[in-house]
Amino acid sequence: ATTYGHTLRSWVIYQNIALLRSQHNIVEEMRELFSYEYSLSIVSFFKSHAAAFYEPTYNQLFAKIRTGHLLHADETKVSIKGIKGYVWAFTNLEEVVYVYTGTREGTILDQVLDGFEGVLISDFYAAYDSQSCPQQKCLIHLIRDINDDLFKNPFDEDLKKLSSEFTEMLVPM
Repeated sequence: ATTYGHTLRSWVIYQNIALLRSQHNIVEEMRELFSYEYSLSIVSFFKSHAAAFYEPTYNQLFAKIRTGHLLHADETKVSIKGIKGYVWAFTNLEEVVYVYTGTREGTILDQVLDGFEGVLISDFYAAYDSQSCPQQKCLIHLIRDINDDLFKNPFDEDLKKLSSEFTEMLVPM
């Protein structure tokens, strides 16, 4: 890893991840820029090196999140090269950590929330309910769910009334 500077490694990773450029295209551009034959595996090598380099920082972020007073958690479905998985986001409003898992099983929560004693703020996914810390449901998710229900049931007068009263309560806030 010391043969190549941090700036070059960072540039390659940025090209691949942020700009969605293929490893092949990155290596071709490096060959043109530097007149040197790079192996296609160099991009993977740089990514592996960066993962190892930043692992202590990643662990420090998790430690800060675990010792905080509150933690927001949410997960979303993703597809990477046609393979479905989930990205979980965990934040204390200052730090944020993302975790990829192949399934939506809540077992990741046991690992992430190990030792957490603050308030967990989440949506209504049942996996969060199994956690032993104090919890609060996310207001944005509640509003979204009410709006979805209103869209699906436009003639439900009780739901309209509930939604209207809830809106009246929130607007002054």
